[in-house]
Amino acid sequence: MLKDLQATNAAGLVKVFRGRIRSILDVDYNAFKAIVAAWNQESEKSFLRQWS
Repeated sequence: MLKDLQATNAAGLVKVFRGRIRSILDVDYNAFKAIVAAWNQESEKSFLRQWS
């Protein structure tokens, strides 16, 4: 019974960890999409485009 409890706890921890990693990646991906969208709206003559 103790062995099953430890396996369940490990499985639960892995599940929680994967959920947290997924939420972090979702936030980072959405931020990256926002940066790319803002960059695409910059005019070709903008300071940022000229120096990149």
